[in-house]
Amino acid sequence: MATPLCPSCGAKVKANATECKKCGHDLTAPPPRKLPTWSILLLVVGVIVFVVGLVIYSQGVTIIGLVLVGVGGWTWRFRVRRDRALGR
Repeated sequence: MATPLCPSCGAKVKANATECKKCGHDLTAPPPRKLPTWSILLLVVGVIVFVVGLVIYSQGVTIIGLVLVGVGGWTWRFRVRRDRALGR
């Protein structure tokens, strides 16, 4: 079995330790939630493409922007629901 490491400083800690002796990090606390970066990126790019499509009066570009916003929003919503269900 691998020796556990502190997520804050990387020091080796005992398997049943509640805090790191080197930095004092609470090892019982849940890890911080990660933001769904791909979802956010799709939303931002989608909004930009949508606005550009409206400005240049291009129906195709506007539709692509709407699709990107929809996909980004759906994936973000899916990940948030999944994380809540898993208790993250």
